[in-house]
Amino acid sequence: MAEIANIKLDDTSYALKDTIAREAAATASEAAAALLPDINALDKFNRFTNKPLKGGKLTLPSAFNAFQGNLYRDADGNIYDDLDLSKYDTNNIMYVDYDNGDDSTGSVTQPDTHPFKTVKGALNYINNLTSGNYFKIICKTYRFARDEFYGSDTATREYVTSRSVVIEPYDPTKTIVVSCDQRDLVWSRSGILWTTSRSNVGYVYRLGKQDGFGMFDKLTEVSTLQECEDTANTWYQSGSSLYLHTIGNEEPTFNKYMITLKLSIIQFNIQNNRFIRLKNIVFYPYYSMQFKNTGASYENALICENVGIYGQSEDNGFTVSNVKTVIMKDCRTAENYLDGFNYHFPNMTSEISSTIVYENGCKSSRNGLTYDRDICNASTIHEGANIIRVNGVYQTSKGPVIADINSSHTYMNHCLINQTLNKKAIDFEDETGAEGTGRAYLVDCQCSQTQTLSIEGSDNFNVQLKNFRGNFENEDLNISLFTE
Repeated sequence: MAEIANIKLDDTSYALKDTIAREAAATASEAAAALLPDINALDKFNRFTNKPLKGGKLTLPSAFNAFQGNLYRDADGNIYDDLDLSKYDTNNIMYVDYDNGDDSTGSVTQPDTHPFKTVKGALNYINNLTSGNYFKIICKTYRFARDEFYGSDTATREYVTSRSVVIEPYDPTKTIVVSCDQRDLVWSRSGILWTTSRSNVGYVYRLGKQDGFGMFDKLTEVSTLQECEDTANTWYQSGSSLYLHTIGNEEPTFNKYMITLKLSIIQFNIQNNRFIRLKNIVFYPYYSMQFKNTGASYENALICENVGIYGQSEDNGFTVSNVKTVIMKDCRTAENYLDGFNYHFPNMTSEISSTIVYENGCKSSRNGLTYDRDICNASTIHEGANIIRVNGVYQTSKGPVIADINSSHTYMNHCLINQTLNKKAIDFEDETGAEGTGRAYLVDCQCSQTQTLSIEGSDNFNVQLKNFRGNFENEDLNISLFTE
């Protein structure tokens, strides 16, 4: 354009002047257009972003009528609810106090003077009662080993709920820590290392500092004793000898370190007309920890508030199967072999429309990273069930971060979904032969824009968006604007 502008024209070269001017204008127009996004893409982007969000009570789509409350938006865009959880509570109390309790004399009729020593003792006591349907276990001890939380000798450690049970800390500002370890390890110094007699070790954690997903610091396993000696915050296993190189050479006592064994802690089998409610508890199992129902009726519920599950080596973090009502509030999971939150309903065909899973303020990260297939998710639901996710942070999975399949119904509001390792932040899939029956509603959600695709799914899967930030260039989806 500079050369064109400097050409000297005589007064008679009007045709040439006009031609050059038109060419210069065209060149400038092309240059300006190159700086703008494609107009079609821009129009598509503006259809679903920067839409005003109203405050106050929100209206959920009819698929979520089973939700037993209402959702509201505050001035900052956060979502809150008015769920009444009092029906999942009781004044039928028993205490657990490891230092002062006794499992053989613990009592629900004299809880103040007759506490139990372990949660295991309280649970077994409940199952042996002939009356009463609702019990609350209040823990005055905040650190439990595997055999102290549930004491079944079976490999799965399954607890069948003959009663409904609440488990929570005595001090609501504290968190109960349950690890798949043992309390009575005896440590001695061996040079710069600490050593004890313990085989079958899976992981070692240091209590105290937690990451953004609530997980304690994990020590690194090394392959030689020399490497352990040379490197702080490591551990080494040789036969039945365990060596730790702790930071500052502090003694790895039970209240400072967790030696997670290659075992399981508990599986809750939540029977018909029963519920399990857990508050302020974090679990560090090694093998599967599940919430399920193996019965024939499914009027059951799982309520988890400020609950974390970390480091499942062969399974999901939260594995929930055949539970009709699931409420997860401020729950967290990370570094699991498969999924973070996983919900299945294989035996509930006739009840599937009335199922509800509710995640509020939940976080899930670093799931499936060592699995050999890219199918692991931060949160996933199956069998056409219904899930509500609000205020969530879901990230870093080897498969799609969110994967809701089998024509499930999804409502997500004010969530962050990013850092997938297989280029799909969200995947919605219909049941085979049921094209177009699944539904998804995403409001005020953000996907990382580094993915090739933020949303993908089955042909004609119905997705409604509002204030969605991310890439949804998938012509197979049936995308429209969501109206609140």
